[in-house]
Formats: sequence, C-alpha cells, structure tokens
Amino acid sequence: MVSASKLQGNDSANAILSDASGNVYLAGETDAGDFPVSGGQMDVVQHVFGGGGSDAFAVKFAPTGTGLYHLDYSTYFGGDAEDKAFGMAEDQ
Repeated sequence: MVSASKLQGNDSANAILSDASGNVYLAGETDAGDFPVSGGQMDVVQHVFGGGGSDAFAVKFAPTGTGLYHLDYSTYFGGDAEDKAFGMAEDQ
C-alpha cells in the first residue's frame, strides 16, 4: 500500500475486494454521523447514520489513471442497533 485514507470517525474496514477494472471495495463499520456518503453512478442505500453504536458501510475507490484512487461511491447500512459488515463478494 502506497497511501491510506481515513474516511471519518472511528472507521474499521473489515473486508476488502478488488475487481478486474482496478476498483477497490471496502466494507466495515463506522460511528461517524458525517461519513462521506456519495452516489456516483449508483443509488445510495442509506444517506444518514442509523444510530446505535455503529453502522456498516460499503465504499468503492476507483483508479484515476495516475496511480491514485478517488472515492467513487459510499453508503451506510444500518438501523438503530450495532451494525457491522465483515465480508463482501463480487457478483460476476
């Protein structure tokens, strides 16, 4: 890893996946009410923090062509309890 980025709050990435196009996906948990939610080309599943101790999240970083990545997509998944993501898979 050449560089790393902090999203917000106390984030914990529990799963990582990459695809043939070079995109990198993370899933995990955050306690941040200001987590960077963005739609990109897909609809955002959940726009706001659901409550509880943490919400699960999913993010996609896309390559820029210069060796760097930008945040292309991110969303919360969670309700009013403790929510965490521990895995992900690519649908081919």
